[in-house]
Amino acid sequence: MKYDLEYVISAADSGMTARGVLRKRLGVSQRLVRKIANAPSGGDADGDGLAFSGGVFVNGRPALFKDRVSEGDTVGIVYPSETSHFVPQDIPIEILYEDEDIIAVNKRPGIVVHPTKGHVDGTVANGLAHRMEGSGERYKIRFANRLDMDTSGVLLVGKNSHAQSEFARQSELGRIKKIYIAVLDGIPSSASMNIDAPIALEREGSPRRTVREDGAPSRTFFRVL
Repeated sequence: MKYDLEYVISAADSGMTARGVLRKRLGVSQRLVRKIANAPSGGDADGDGLAFSGGVFVNGRPALFKDRVSEGDTVGIVYPSETSHFVPQDIPIEILYEDEDIIAVNKRPGIVVHPTKGHVDGTVANGLAHRMEGSGERYKIRFANRLDMDTSGVLLVGKNSHAQSEFARQSELGRIKKIYIAVLDGIPSSASMNIDAPIALEREGSPRRTVREDGAPSRTFFRVL
């Protein structure tokens, strides 16, 4: 059987539950564990119209997350089967990298990442849905980052919730570095500068951000090219 994630139990792990192994050794989120546990053979666990399947296995046989494992056992999981609700549209999408878990898209300027009230279609998400349809794959499109409509650059997409949570974890640990190149009007006062100021929502419900003492830490370094 082909697993989406698997782990061979060491002597130190012997006696742990399958859940403990996946959570502590492979970083599987509690949400993904819950999806598999609640709907191992199908259904709509989240009530959002997505179909789920999947399961946890020990040595190739269906198991429960509470089952204890021994040294030499192979614990594996099959991700829930998911689909996206974006309408497929034949929009050119440039792929920089792709594997079973992630996609890196080179977004061109002038296109929105996903549908909004002002842009209900014609987005990167619609193009990815069309590409998925043509490849025969089925996954929920999860954007790990966003770019404004007029900004070009790399978009990271997780094909499953484990990849998405791993993106979030690495971002929190500062392992994801973002570099922007901008064209400015005027002459900067310094050739380079570190801007260290906390950023928060301007007000509740507003998309605008502002520098505020109770904001999240934010640090930007720039240099003039």
